Amino acid sequence: MLAGRAAFSGKDVTDILAVVIRAEPEWSSLPANLHWRLKEVLERCLKKDAKDRYHDISDVKADIQRVLTDPAGGRGQPAAADKAQRRHRVGLPWVAVIAALCIIIAGVAVWRLKPAPPPEPRQVVRLDYELPKDQQLSLYYSTLALSPEGRKLVYSTNNGLYLRPVDELNAKLIAGTEGDTQQPFFSPDGKWIGFVSSGSLKKISINGGAPVTLCAVTQPSGASWCEDNTIVYGEWDIGMLSMDGARERKTLLHHEYLEINPKISPDGVYVAYTSGESGRNEVYVRPFPNVDKGKWQASTNGGANALWSPNGRELYYLSENNSVMALAVETKLAFSLGTPKPLFQSRYVGSLPGEGTPWDISPDGRRFLMMNEAQSTSGAQGGSRKINIVVNWLEELKQRVGERPTR
Repeated sequence: MLAGRAAFSGKDVTDILAVVIRAEPEWSSLPANLHWRLKEVLERCLKKDAKDRYHDISDVKADIQRVLTDPAGGRGQPAAADKAQRRHRVGLPWVAVIAALCIIIAGVAVWRLKPAPPPEPRQVVRLDYELPKDQQLSLYYSTLALSPEGRKLVYSTNNGLYLRPVDELNAKLIAGTEGDTQQPFFSPDGKWIGFVSSGSLKKISINGGAPVTLCAVTQPSGASWCEDNTIVYGEWDIGMLSMDGARERKTLLHHEYLEINPKISPDGVYVAYTSGESGRNEVYVRPFPNVDKGKWQASTNGGANALWSPNGRELYYLSENNSVMALAVETKLAFSLGTPKPLFQSRYVGSLPGEGTPWDISPDGRRFLMMNEAQSTSGAQGGSRKINIVVNWLEELKQRVGERPTR
């Protein structure tokens, strides 16, 4: 701007960058009557060594203010510069030069302080995985689960449990689960799958083989395999089974009303479950394993099948009107829950209590996997089902779950 030409020039970008690194600007191209302090400002701004350059824009501002207080440049200037300066006294043109530099500096400061624009919200996408013709999801207790690392999907059908790597097209029947098998869930290390069959809670290797019977269960509905190798399960009441030693059983909750579908929080200190204590099914949260130390109602106007986010900061459940609900969870100072907000709506299998846990969330918290009714060519809902994958639902959550927890 001052010299009427670029400080560095070259044939192309590569050549210009090379000149910037090895050469100095042609300082002689600057106006002869340029204030000596401004020349020093420019030289310091373009020093090759970062240690010699200005460290903050406020330092540049301070030097420019010195120019404004001494437009003639007579104070403190070098002897050589004083002789030249006397031949070219500064007049009104300096006001324009200084104003231009101030505008540039102000623009740089505003650019640095201006927050980056928010990213464009990603569109929520729903993908379907249709089961092969020889597979049908169980009418009741139809459930699915993702492995802890998110690479495998297991689901229950009329033929048994099927395991499908998420990066492959085909699922394989797990040998040893043929027949009436329901409600699969993974062990924390992903090497075992727990399930219900013939009135018993069992486990089997993901590679198949002979299933191991753990304990008898009546009216089973939902289970969680904890990091301490304990399984928490629902069967009207909520019980706990230690997988170590003698496999001791303990009843956590026992009342005259329904209490099912327990889900342990990622940090292992809370349990969310479905209860009919109010006369309708609602989702509640209690401390775990000391369930008598507190109780919080999570859902309003009916809810079931709770699910924690991987980081434990949100809780999800299915409402009576087929909406997926989300609410914030606060645990830093004291446990509290936010106001439930609808995330999206559809008729998913397992929206009602007693159908088992019909959905799961990926370990990165970006995908829901749910079971959706498949329709026949005539439009009627058939016995076959499809697995629905909801992607980018977090964008809806950011918009809908904004309040801090209040309950």
